[in-house]
Amino acid sequence: MNLFIIGAMLSNIYAGEASYTLVDIVAGCIFVFFISMIISLSLWPKAMDWLESKEKTKKTVK
Repeated sequence: MNLFIIGAMLSNIYAGEASYTLVDIVAGCIFVFFISMIISLSLWPKAMDWLESKEKTKKTVK
């Protein structure tokens, strides 16, 4: 999300005129936030399964 807002602000500065309005930037930040939450929440169960399977193999090896 930080990369998005920095990119939008820099493009506004270097374009000379406003490329994006404040509403566009805020809506884009909200969109990027929701997409990143969806992606991270979909990956969380896979990471937990991987950690649990790694922990089980350590217990069986000992």
